[in-house]
Amino acid sequence: MLLQVIQPIRFRTARADLVLNLSIPLGAAVFVLPNPFRHLFIMNLFSRTALTACVASIAASSAAAQFTSIVIPATQDNTLYESATGANSNGAGMSGYTGGNSGGSKRRYLVQFDVAGVVPPAADILFAELRVYCINVPGGATNDTYETHRMLAAWGEGTSSGSGGGAPSTPGDATWIHTFFPGSNWATPGGDFDPVGSAGADINSFGFFTLSSVELRDEVEGFRDNPASNFGWMIKANSEGIKTARGIASRENTTANLPPTLRVVYSFPDTVTFCDPANNNSTGSPAVLSGSFGTGFGSDLHLDVSGGPVPLADGSPMLGFILVGNMPTAGVAVSDGRFCLIGSGGSFGRYNVAGTDRNSVGVFDAAGNLQNLVGTGGPSGSGFNVPSDIELAGSPLTTIMAGDTYHFQCWYRDTAAGSGHTNFSNALTVVF
Repeated sequence: MLLQVIQPIRFRTARADLVLNLSIPLGAAVFVLPNPFRHLFIMNLFSRTALTACVASIAASSAAAQFTSIVIPATQDNTLYESATGANSNGAGMSGYTGGNSGGSKRRYLVQFDVAGVVPPAADILFAELRVYCINVPGGATNDTYETHRMLAAWGEGTSSGSGGGAPSTPGDATWIHTFFPGSNWATPGGDFDPVGSAGADINSFGFFTLSSVELRDEVEGFRDNPASNFGWMIKANSEGIKTARGIASRENTTANLPPTLRVVYSFPDTVTFCDPANNNSTGSPAVLSGSFGTGFGSDLHLDVSGGPVPLADGSPMLGFILVGNMPTAGVAVSDGRFCLIGSGGSFGRYNVAGTDRNSVGVFDAAGNLQNLVGTGGPSGSGFNVPSDIELAGSPLTTIMAGDTYHFQCWYRDTAAGSGHTNFSNALTVVF
C-alpha cells in the first residue's frame, strides 16, 4: 500500500489569541483552533498557496500540537448494476459508475479504504475527506447530488472489467444481488447501506470532487477503532433519475492521481500516559507524573509529580528526579517500581546534572508533591521546567524540535517502604 504523507502542520503557542502562518502544499486552507477546541475547517482551494489563519479569542490556552495529513488509496471498489440476477459487475474496470442511465437503470459505486492499518490508534482524527474524479458525464445530463452511505456488510471485488454497462460478473464480485458472486447475497438487492448519507457533492461536471463532513469523520474514526465494521461506502445519486449516471475513476485507473483517495488529518494528544497506574508506594497509592505546556521557558513543558512518599517521622523527606527516554516500554521491575524508559534500541537520561538547567532534583513535601531544590521548577518551586536541550546516554546534547516525541518518568526514594527501597511514577509521552 502506498501512502502519501502530505505534511505535518506544527505550531506551539500558549496564547488564547494568536495568528498562525501555515504553508499547506496541497493548497487546502486549514483553520486550527487550539486546545481544547482542536478542529480543522478545510476549504478545498487546490492551489499551492500559503495560508495565514487567524485564530482569535479562544477561551483557553493551547498546548503544543502536531497535525499530520495522510492520503490513503482505495483497497477495493466496484459497481452495482441494477439487475434481477446480478449478471454484471465491474470489479477491475477503469471506471466505476453511480446514478441512473438514459433508461433509468441504476448504478451504485462502492469503495473501501484501510483506515485501521494506517491511522494510529491513539491519534485524534480531526478531519476526513473522500476525493473522487468524475471521468464521464452523459450528454444532456441531469444534475444531482451524490452522497456517501456507510456500507453495512462485507462485499467483494472480482476481475470483471467493463464500462457503463459492466461486464459478466466473476467470482468474488459484488453485484446488485450479491455481496460475493455467485453464492452470497445482500439482505436487500442494491446493497445493504445506511440510508442516511454522511457527506455529499454535486458531481455534475468532469473533474475532482471531495465529500467531507463531521459525520464522515466520525465514520472514519469508527473504521479505525473497529476495523470489523469497515465495509467502506456507497456513493449514490440522491434521485438516481434518468441521466444522473456519472463515471468515477476507479482504483484501477492508470492515470496518475485520478483513483479515489481518503485524506485523513490527525494529531496526537500532547501528553499520553503509559505504565499507568504506577506501582503503589508507601502511602498505598502510586505517584503520578503530569505535564502541561505554557511555561515560556526552554521546551515550554512543565512536569509535576504528586502522590509521592511523605517525609519520615523524623522529618526526613524523600528525594526524586525526572528521567527522559526515546522509547516507551511496558517496564522492567526495579525495586518497588517499574522503569518504563528502557528497552532494546532505546536510551534514557537523567535530569540530575548539577549546575545546569537539566537538574530536576527535588524532595516530596507533606502532601506528596515533588518540590524542586535547585531552582528549575519555575515560579511555583514545584516540579520541573524541561529545558530546550536534552541529553540521552551515549548521545550528544540535542535541542528539542517541534514535532519531536520524548518520554518522561520520575524516580524516587521510598525509605518508609523499607531501607534502600525506590519506586517510579507512571510515564508520560510528550509530543512537542
